[in-house]
Amino acid sequence: MKFLLFVSVFCSAIALDVSALAQSDGSDFLTEVSLASTNNIVVGRMNDIAMQETLRPRNVSGLNTHPVTASYAATQFKPNKSQTRANLQSLGRRLGASNPAIVVQAEQLFAKNDIIGAVGGVMDQFGLKRNNVAHAYALYWVVYWGLANKVYDAPSPAAMQAVAAQAERGFAANADFAAMNNAQKQAAAEELMALTAIMDASSEQAKSDPAFAAQLATASLEGSRKSGLDLDKMTLTENGFVPAKPRKRTGSR
Repeated sequence: MKFLLFVSVFCSAIALDVSALAQSDGSDFLTEVSLASTNNIVVGRMNDIAMQETLRPRNVSGLNTHPVTASYAATQFKPNKSQTRANLQSLGRRLGASNPAIVVQAEQLFAKNDIIGAVGGVMDQFGLKRNNVAHAYALYWVVYWGLANKVYDAPSPAAMQAVAAQAERGFAANADFAAMNNAQKQAAAEELMALTAIMDASSEQAKSDPAFAAQLATASLEGSRKSGLDLDKMTLTENGFVPAKPRKRTGSR
């Protein structure tokens, strides 16, 4: 999905750096990216909530009328710049858990580019709040779903805000998130934002390279399933994520 490349030439630099990373390490890098949040307990719980919200029966009439819910205060945080640096360093180390070379490359990527600021600008354009962990998850959720299902066009602001409302609603009802402190919310949000930037930039190559698109989709599906999110079982609509319809069988028996 071309979220980042629509924002500025600066974001194109991020895409070039990510493309170089992917090309240098191939599937190993893609797998590391898709699995980076698997060992993050907080993100794992978010994925569980996302599945519950996708499958929850609801009356979608008027769902987008007030996309930002009363749970906003519970999911927002006050950013701290020194913690941002520590959060990205931690993510870089996990990205290279099985390949030390990736650690260095990820550190260079984060050092050269204000990825958090760039993704925050994208969130602004969609009407999302950049200092809200549920909204950061919503953007990550949509981009991750797009890679897994080979959908590379950006959704409408209404669709994105509907997903944000789903995320907020789920987090507000979860006791684990009610107990999170400011630092924990910031760490979770910024990891999601950085991963979103990496995955979204990778989608540019996927649009014109079927083999790469298939590789990226496979890695995304494998990683998401291990962290509790079945991306091929949901469909993005103007009312947010809903269960995917069963695929029609072709041919006769």
